[in-house]
Amino acid sequence: MSPRLLPVLLGLTACTDTTLGKLGDPPQVNFVRPADGGSFDPLTTVEVCLQVKDEADPDELQILLESDVDGVLVDTPTAFGACTGGNLGVGISLSAADHLLTVTIVDPDNASDTATIALSPIPDSPPRCTVTSPTDSTTVIVGDPVSFVAAVGDDETTSAELAVAWDSDLDGLLFEGLPDSTGALSFTRDDLTAGTHLLTLAVTDGRSNTERCTTNLIVDACTDDDGDGVTTCDGDCDDTDPEVSPDELEVLDGKDNDCDGEVDEETDLVDDDGDGFSEVDGDCDDTDPEVNPDATETWYDGVDSDCDDASDYDADQDGQDTDAIGGDDCDDADPTIFLGAAETWYDGVDGDCDGASDYDADLDGQDSDLHGGTDCDDGDPGAYLGATDVWYDGVDADCAGDNDYDADGDGYLSDGYGGSDCDDTTPAVSPSAADTWYDGVDTNCDGASDYDADGDGYDSDSYGGTDCD
Repeated sequence: MSPRLLPVLLGLTACTDTTLGKLGDPPQVNFVRPADGGSFDPLTTVEVCLQVKDEADPDELQILLESDVDGVLVDTPTAFGACTGGNLGVGISLSAADHLLTVTIVDPDNASDTATIALSPIPDSPPRCTVTSPTDSTTVIVGDPVSFVAAVGDDETTSAELAVAWDSDLDGLLFEGLPDSTGALSFTRDDLTAGTHLLTLAVTDGRSNTERCTTNLIVDACTDDDGDGVTTCDGDCDDTDPEVSPDELEVLDGKDNDCDGEVDEETDLVDDDGDGFSEVDGDCDDTDPEVNPDATETWYDGVDSDCDDASDYDADQDGQDTDAIGGDDCDDADPTIFLGAAETWYDGVDGDCDGASDYDADLDGQDSDLHGGTDCDDGDPGAYLGATDVWYDGVDADCAGDNDYDADGDGYLSDGYGGSDCDDTTPAVSPSAADTWYDGVDTNCDGASDYDADGDGYDSDSYGGTDCD
């Protein structure tokens, strides 16, 4: 029997009667499976199912199954078993090529029959690989972990059946094994030697097709060629320039001085926030694109959005912050109103932000009586309702409405200030009062002696005078 013969017991009920033909008829043979012009998988067993008709027993027949490529496949009837739909079945292995399969049946009378079919292998595409990390020409420092990430696949083979090997031309084999069920592959190495590595990822499918993906990886040794005291292992991104290292300050020179991946950032001539203005152009915060000389100011947010250096809490630009945040400006919408401004009295506005009533010009605590208050003299802080009056100074200090020269309020001014009241401390004494004789008081202020009732010029002898009547 040919070494390519793979007998199969199909275990299915099938007709094995080869005496279906008439006595003396030649044998007949046909392929039930595979179908003529069909395809096969070179990696799996190909089932051949025949329908044979002859009056002889199967073990009396000569059966030859052969390929124009692989030669004799089966040459003995005992290799055949049952098959569904036919009566003789066998499993065979075919090489990956186009085949013409021929089966020849010869009975004991030397009568024969032949059947032929053509088969083609299933297309065998190579596997695929894509390297995500490290990307080509990546540079790392000796001892840094390097992440290896890739994806592999094949159109005819599941990902779990793909063999994967990743190696370096400097360090040899780095990984060998299988990807996961999705074709993903990942691992990390931190022991790569210094130098430029050619990394090769090889993926092989079950038919021995191999695809390779390559990348270059630069593993930099710790050097300080520029003598700046910072090695490449310490983060020196240009070991040929002593003005470049993580310890340097960024300056406007077209270099990444501080090795942060950005060139000339945060220097006065560079517009770092992309708002069209650098510090030289007047941008007072080059980290915020909402702050620049053309921006609209938003008051009271603590940010000088338009870069005019004015306080963000002085919306009316009068030099004083609003009292809402502890400043002295009681009206931050009017530049004429602020603490210390000139007050315009009686206009209803606290122009100087002193908190006093605008109708109390003398600041005595009472509004002017001209504006509904009780202060009869809003130009004198000493004159207001309830103040102590000082008589005879010409001022109605207590705003009572009394004449300041009529202290006793009897309607007559004191004779000391051009009036006719001879005693401005007693309201009972006035020119219109009735005189009570002999009490020592000139009650009616006529100037006559109170002891000369008859007005003859002589006082009564009862009170030390000489008038007997």
